This record gives sequence, structure tokens and C-alpha cells, in this order.
Amino acid sequence: RYQAHHHAVLARDDLSPVRDAGRLALKGTVISQADVEDASARWRVEVTQVRPPGSDAWQPAEGKLLVYHRWLVDVRYGDVLQLEGKLETPPRFDRFDYQGYLARQGIHTVMRYPRVAVLERGQGNPFWSGLYRAREQLNDAIERALPEPQAAIASGILLGMRSGIPEEIIQE
Repeated sequence: RYQAHHHAVLARDDLSPVRDAGRLALKGTVISQADVEDASARWRVEVTQVRPPGSDAWQPAEGKLLVYHRWLVDVRYGDVLQLEGKLETPPRFDRFDYQGYLARQGIHTVMRYPRVAVLERGQGNPFWSGLYRAREQLNDAIERALPEPQAAIASGILLGMRSGIPEEIIQE
């Protein structure tokens, strides 16, 4: 049973043939909140269409993608995006198999700093949209009620939002 599940999770998606093939365009829906760290953010996208390099035609495609971008880009859960950039195979590091870690989540491809166009807003699951909205409101309330770095620590512990925690506190 474990082997069947393991192979199903590690199965490739429709993005594999166009990965590492140059710049292309794709469309998909954001399926996570942005994870912000320092000056960058990353979010997951469920891809629905791809336009391969040198083609004008959109083709249906399925797969999950991890996008890295600057944190100033206004991208939210449920947004339908058009992204233009290069699809890459996730890296493997000396002490951590990042590629394997993402593969267990069904993600076999990353895109770094693509051109982003928001085509539609609010197309995600209403339950998750409400939950993410409540999380943001709670974070705002914590930031108003507590001084820093206590507010960042409280948000990290209670809400899993670690981006505001100072590096020196994380290291301790």
C-alpha cells in the first residue's frame, strides 16, 4: 500500500515535458497563501493550461507549480494567473532533498520570478478563502495589540506566520 501511494505521489505531471525548455506561458489558480520571507514570496499554483515555447495555442495541462517572486506582487489564494517564465526542476541540496520534499507534495516544477498577470480574483474554495481571511485578520489584531518582536513571535506560534520573526530570535 505504501509503495502504491509513494509512486502515485511521485508520478510526473503534464509540466515535465516542457520543464527546462525555455520561456513559456501558463495559466493556473493559486492554491496557497503566499509564504513571505525577507524580500521574496512563494506560492503554489494548480496549472490548467500551458502555451509551449514557439506556439500560439493554449493546451490543457495539469500539475502543481511552486512560484518564487517578490513579496510586493499582489497575489492571493484563489487568483487565476497567467505566468510567463522558465519552468525548472527543483534543486537538490547537499543536506536536504528539496526536490523529494516537493515531490511528496505533488510539485515537480518551480518557476522563479515570472511575469505575472492576474486574470481573475476569488476563484478558490470558499472554505479556504474564509480561513485565510480570518488568519490575516487575526494576524492584524496581534500586530495592533503587541509590540515587536512579541507580535511576530505570537503570529508564528499561533498562526504559523513566521515571516516577521527577526533572524536573531530564530537562531536562538
